[in-house]
Amino acid sequence: LPCSSIPTGTVPEGWIHGSANCATNTDPPFQVQAYDENTFILRQNMCINFEGPFQYLFFGTDKVLLQDTGATASAAASPIQATVQGIIDQWLIDHGQASIELVVTHSHSHGDHVAGDGQFIGQPNTTVVGTSLAAVTSFFGITNWPDEIVCYDLGGRILDIVPIPGTRHRTYLEDNAGAADVELSAVELERIVTALPQAAGARYDAAGMAALNL
Repeated sequence: LPCSSIPTGTVPEGWIHGSANCATNTDPPFQVQAYDENTFILRQNMCINFEGPFQYLFFGTDKVLLQDTGATASAAASPIQATVQGIIDQWLIDHGQASIELVVTHSHSHGDHVAGDGQFIGQPNTTVVGTSLAAVTSFFGITNWPDEIVCYDLGGRILDIVPIPGTRHRTYLEDNAGAADVELSAVELERIVTALPQAAGARYDAAGMAALNL
């Protein structure tokens, strides 16, 4: 059973896709969207990196968890730590708190999700979780990878930590391919649709899609 439910929130009608001419780009390094008062979605400017990856910030009363740090190491070009700290500082003011612990985690270890890690390492009240299997399982207390879902308590808010193995091993590939044989009932599909917010906006605009040859 899941440890938590998905809150209802707000997403923008569209995301900033970068400028037609990045030499004249005036958009901020990160677009910040408050999904709700305790959840924020960040999207890296595509003029900084064509991937335009998303980052997610989840607040509890004791800890705030950041998922991914973007595709760019340079704080000057892509100030992910300063942007996140700004959100945290305002959240602390709004909630009358003096401090909160930041935990930096990753959806996976590709460069466009971990490049900004160095901006967080050594910062006060900050833990950067490594990307190795040993680091992830040790930090979250996962003892039966990848078949165990664990609950991570942020203080008044619990997140489900769901292992999703990659496909560098044949057994994982076979497991993933097996999903094609899973049949969901109408009731199960309705539960999924009800639980998950509707997607909004395209990841890439027409020019971005053309660049991807899709």
